[in-house]
Amino acid sequence: MNTIFRAAAALALLTASLPALGASATATRSWQFKPESNAGLTVRNLVGEVRVERGTAPGIHVTAMWAMRREPDPERMLTFFNDIPTATVLRVMLLVVVLSGAAAGFMGSWWGSGWIWASLALLAFIAVAMWRFGGTFYGLVGEAARVALEARITDPSDPAPQAAYDAARLGWQTIGMTVLGLGGLAVILWLMMFKPF
Repeated sequence: MNTIFRAAAALALLTASLPALGASATATRSWQFKPESNAGLTVRNLVGEVRVERGTAPGIHVTAMWAMRREPDPERMLTFFNDIPTATVLRVMLLVVVLSGAAAGFMGSWWGSGWIWASLALLAFIAVAMWRFGGTFYGLVGEAARVALEARITDPSDPAPQAAYDAARLGWQTIGMTVLGLGGLAVILWLMMFKPF
């Protein structure tokens, strides 16, 4: 009976924390500008003007990576950065996840067990890896999109910039971050439910 109660409590905590884990552990830098582009990026074309401001907060998720991966038009892809959400709510949710896990650790007297420390270390590793590699993805795709848009104006017949944009958006990061996030979450869930060590 005690094992069923622990499993149910772990599952309830995990279910309650899924939005925060999905949002916060996959939080990445919202845009990677070079130092000389402090004012943001403005692209003028026949359709109108696209303005991308420097992102001030993390909060772009793996779902945005998948949307970018499917978008063949660099101009439309840059519009994904127009409405960057603030990360305050996401950070609060991650804090709730960590604090509720810490409270459950005290209530269950699990701080002497290795599984809880392994879970915390894995959560920290996932967050840092997604921040690092997810941010790299946004930087690569953004730069390739900017170059492709400039090439449309200066030399529309050159297919190389569009090919570079396609290569950047179809990179390994989207699949890698998805596997890391879901796989890491599955391992954390396994550690919480079965407490192997």
